[in-house]
Amino acid sequence: MSTIPVFVKWKKEKFEINLALDQPPLLLKTQLFSLTQVEPDKQKIMFRGKTVKDTDDWNKLKIKAKANLMMLGTPANERLEEPKEKTIFLEDLPEDMVKEIEKKDLPSGLANIGNTCYMASTLQCLYYIPDLRDKILSINSSTVGLREDQIAPHKLAVELKTLFNQIQQGNPSIYKFITLFRQIYPSFAQRDQLGMFLQQDAEESWTSLMNTLSQALIEKKDINKEINGTLPNQKTKFVSEWHKPVFNNAIEELFGIGMQVTRTCTETDKEFPSVSYEKTHKLLCNITSDVNFLFQGVQLGLSQQVEKESEFLQRNAVYNEESRLSRLPPFLVVQFVRFYWKADKGIRNKIIRVVKFPFTLDVFDFCSEQLSKKIQKKRIQLRELNEQNENEEKKKLEDAKQESMSNEKDPKQESMSIEKDPKQESMSIEKDPKQEIEKEKEKENNIKEISLDNDTGYYQLISVLTHIGLSADSGHYIAWAQTEPNKWYEFDDDDVSLIEEKDIEQLYGGGRGHIAYFCIYQKLDGLPIRK
Repeated sequence: MSTIPVFVKWKKEKFEINLALDQPPLLLKTQLFSLTQVEPDKQKIMFRGKTVKDTDDWNKLKIKAKANLMMLGTPANERLEEPKEKTIFLEDLPEDMVKEIEKKDLPSGLANIGNTCYMASTLQCLYYIPDLRDKILSINSSTVGLREDQIAPHKLAVELKTLFNQIQQGNPSIYKFITLFRQIYPSFAQRDQLGMFLQQDAEESWTSLMNTLSQALIEKKDINKEINGTLPNQKTKFVSEWHKPVFNNAIEELFGIGMQVTRTCTETDKEFPSVSYEKTHKLLCNITSDVNFLFQGVQLGLSQQVEKESEFLQRNAVYNEESRLSRLPPFLVVQFVRFYWKADKGIRNKIIRVVKFPFTLDVFDFCSEQLSKKIQKKRIQLRELNEQNENEEKKKLEDAKQESMSNEKDPKQESMSIEKDPKQESMSIEKDPKQEIEKEKEKENNIKEISLDNDTGYYQLISVLTHIGLSADSGHYIAWAQTEPNKWYEFDDDDVSLIEEKDIEQLYGGGRGHIAYFCIYQKLDGLPIRK
């Protein structure tokens, strides 16, 4: 009987067996049964990626000495027992029971306690801004050391912390928070003739809440920095705001947009243009008959005419005002200017025109010259880094391919290659520690370059606040938030639904359904995957 030694791998073990070439594979299975306790009919023998049948001929399979085989199979004493109870699948349950089960896995909604959807939608959008949520949840409840004017904002922030904790625990109630909010801002406590609280504008509640949180989340540090770059030339008059605005609280750090505003008088060319540096918490997307995309509306909002007093002319004059972004925050809020005052009816009417907004927003064209240069430099670095990573991946694939080909060697050479000097093998595996340290330093430097501000100019959509109805002070508000990557939810008060990304594209406007009023974007530290 002709035999050759072969290796059979099973789980973490490896057996050396004398294989009888003139006997069927069933004999090998019998040998393996004595070693593994896996019955022959439960074994699966693999050779060169193919299953060896019981009737195969080893000679025809061209198996050679010291060849590697693999066995799959589980001993009888380790196999899972068949469940005693029949498995019930979700689709077999009644519809009402399915909804109840699915609701347990959904995020918490906020029940409407009488025209409070404007606040519920605002709070849901804020809650799913991770950095802000962490700031709120870390607030100290004590009022010791606070000035009198800081106590009310602090109390509201603490109440918001309580509400956020309740959302996490799955039992939130908006009552205490909105009651305190109405005490601080009495205009939100207006009632109708029946004594019911009136519907309010989500934009007004957003702005009021952000102003209050700005006072409550003041950071104890001064980050007022002089603008880097060339000094103003003789043809440009820089006003007193030569320094960047101070972003000295958590709200301004997370949402504060630096604006470089240039004003040029249209009524005389003898007055030098003035440049000031200002700040805001959101960009406005103006809507006209020519605006079809968010990008166009924002561009329109950055270029406008204003009337102000001219020191040169000693009277009011019209100025062209051009604004450019000089600081990009980690989170960018864009408001669609959809409401306008209709004097004859005494209400704010709604513009329902379709304005498409992107999931990935590039604000490079809105930036000042200095910031544009910084962003361009960062993007070049990211492209080079991506190219380097791609080349490394290609090299790994090539190396793996070469290694795979080298495994198909003559048995004698293969045998010789297996018997390597352990010291040499150890040295070949070990990497140069200096190179590894340099690589780690390079990675750390790349991370350090990515500051709290956005230096790539790219943003990713994370939530949308929508309105349905014809007036800001009526209708209904809903929040749509991405709670984790590629997982969107609709928050209609306490009714929460899992939705698809394509559902967000239905919020562009043009009909009687929900239309985007706010878009909240989060900065991207790398190049965008999708445009």
